[in-house]
Amino acid sequence: MRPRMSLPASIEAYPLTLSIAYGNYNDLVRSASAIRGQKLVIWDFDSGDSTGSTPAQSEAAYVSLIGKHPNTILALNHETE
Repeated sequence: MRPRMSLPASIEAYPLTLSIAYGNYNDLVRSASAIRGQKLVIWDFDSGDSTGSTPAQSEAAYVSLIGKHPNTILALNHETE
């Protein structure tokens, strides 16, 4: 049994949410999460910090996004230092 699954399998419980690595998901992921009663957490904005954007570039990206007045923002950020 894989370590990641050992605890949920042993107590028959799963996390309430599932964050998708690299934002990649498909109908199989959606279906498996639904069976477990999990909600998918899918980010809709990448600050670019993990791909070489400077802090100033990341801030400019946020300013641009906020200027569009989205209803929600779920940002992907990383600790890079």
